[in-house]
Amino acid sequence: MKVCVYAIAKNEEKFVDRWVSSMMEADCICVLDTGSEDKTVEKLADWGVTVRQEIISPWRFDAARNHSLALVPADTDICVCTDLDEYFRPGWREALERAWTAGTEQMRYTYIWNFDEAGRPGTSFLYEKIHAPGVFEWEHPVHEVLRRTDGKKAWKVSACREIVLELKLLADVGLVGFPNVGKSTLVSMVSAAKPKIANYHFTTLTPVLGVVRIDSEKSFVMADIPGLIEGASEGVGLGHEFLRHVERCRLMVHIVDVSGCEGRDPIEDFDLINRELQNFSEDLAQRPMLVAANKCDIATEAQIEAFQGEIERRGYRFFPISAATRSGVDALIDAVAAALDELPPVLRYEPDPIPVEEVAPGDSRRFEITRGDDGIYYIKADWMPRILASVNMDDYESLQYLQRTLQNTGIIDRLEEMGIQENDTVDIDGFEFDYLR
Repeated sequence: MKVCVYAIAKNEEKFVDRWVSSMMEADCICVLDTGSEDKTVEKLADWGVTVRQEIISPWRFDAARNHSLALVPADTDICVCTDLDEYFRPGWREALERAWTAGTEQMRYTYIWNFDEAGRPGTSFLYEKIHAPGVFEWEHPVHEVLRRTDGKKAWKVSACREIVLELKLLADVGLVGFPNVGKSTLVSMVSAAKPKIANYHFTTLTPVLGVVRIDSEKSFVMADIPGLIEGASEGVGLGHEFLRHVERCRLMVHIVDVSGCEGRDPIEDFDLINRELQNFSEDLAQRPMLVAANKCDIATEAQIEAFQGEIERRGYRFFPISAATRSGVDALIDAVAAALDELPPVLRYEPDPIPVEEVAPGDSRRFEITRGDDGIYYIKADWMPRILASVNMDDYESLQYLQRTLQNTGIIDRLEEMGIQENDTVDIDGFEFDYLR
């Protein structure tokens, strides 16, 4: 059985070694590089990875993934799609081969999105990005998903809880703004992180995480994420990688060079960055944001007052700082910590799913739950296959729809009455998942 991993990459030198080490259990590894300016390509080649460089314009995630999928050898039996900031736990290949039984065309496995302060898995999803070759392609420019190409409406999806994929980069706070506005300097001043800092008008090449400690028991993670430029929402520069990382942050701090020392207007910079966020995602544009006017030590009072007036008129909290001298930085960090205290630990949003059937609370649909000798709770309901067919297991909002259905029909309550425990397995018409309270 030949297994091939495929991925897309851009300026991800930082992740190459760990990612490739994790993927070495595969027979071959293929990467489509979409324009790296660091040593991503060289490092991948040194590992023996098959790399092709191609600019995707206009940028679409589905197009990039389909081009990377095209690199997979024709004699491959199983295709595995990942990103370079993710990694599999050891032993995934052996578990995959055991679970890939006759007729399987897709594999469902665990994706751990974050961890709590004790290092325990936090939010987890079920992923289905392992698939048979030749019958799937990626669709949608953002939040891309796998779709059948042969019109088949039903196929065998096997599940394996032993295959665990983890996300590597996650931060509470993301610093957004143009290159050279002082994001790296700020991270270096408030944490032990040491990003490369220089006076250049191009961006940090890889995200840098710094742990900001408020006291002995309280801290948060801040990410100096590669800077934005105009067109980032279409993939220009490091744009698409930047925006993907920002999506994982609970709070944004928009850093603006209020001095205009490079000949740019602070308000125009602020508007352009926010426009790129808006173009990429409506949800991202609504993410909580604080505004820090940096380089106040070389700005005039008139510049600071004019920018402050416009920012506060728009309803944002304004913080004048000088990251280089640390002036105003403590007040900003205190405000960030206070804001995080008011935000949920992990961003959770549940937009109403359009093409699916909502189930109202108290719905009296019939179901039967039995507990097998194997300890698994089996749920049988004539109406459930239709619900499952409408759920995209790669999409968090879609999974939340399934969760609401289980709650509103009384299934969750019945499972609790039967004594279900954390991490017990539930089976719904062949779809298995671990029960989490």
